[in-house]
Amino acid sequence: LPVISIGQETYSDLLVDYEFGENLTSFDDLPGALSRIRARHEWHSAEARRLFTERLDFDAHWPTVASRLLEAIA
Repeated sequence: LPVISIGQETYSDLLVDYEFGENLTSFDDLPGALSRIRARHEWHSAEARRLFTERLDFDAHWPTVASRLLEAIA
């Protein structure tokens, strides 16, 4: 799902590469953000899925993490 947040630094950084929603500076900006996201809901939804797949999906990153953990304790 598309995301609307207020002042989230991490989201600001991710929004540079993924248009999964909007990071607002104030609650006053919420009505406009809702309208913009509703107008491009399919696009923002696709970007949210892309973000999850490429950066957030635990299963995609676990093999590398597990390997590094095993190397660290070996």
